[in-house]
Amino acid sequence: MQKMKWQPSSEHPKLTVVIVAHNLVSLYYPFIESFVSALPLGCKCLVGNFGCTDSTMEVFKTLSNYAPIEVYNGKWQSDTGGTAIGIATQELISHCKTPFALNLQACEILCEDCYPNILRGVRPLAFKMRHFW
Repeated sequence: MQKMKWQPSSEHPKLTVVIVAHNLVSLYYPFIESFVSALPLGCKCLVGNFGCTDSTMEVFKTLSNYAPIEVYNGKWQSDTGGTAIGIATQELISHCKTPFALNLQACEILCEDCYPNILRGVRPLAFKMRHFW
């Protein structure tokens, strides 16, 4: 497997990868793989800390040694009838400082074939999604 690493890019500073974090370690989400799959894009990464009570944010702090991560602190809305992830995602995207945001959920990865389409902005909402489960 090819080792992926982050390379800063001035060609596409308009994109931010956003990841909502809420107890991803204790829920056994493969969020590290998800984060690593976005590294070749060379974009900014905004992680939403929505009240993590496990070691999720410590893992993201370690990952910040490999790519710049900005952390946004919010409150998890557990009383919303199952729409908490959607509310958290919208809140996180509203804090992006770039014109475009790519919402990467903790159970999703980007395949290498998607990178050119993402960076060109060709049909940005027409990606095939593959979940780990």
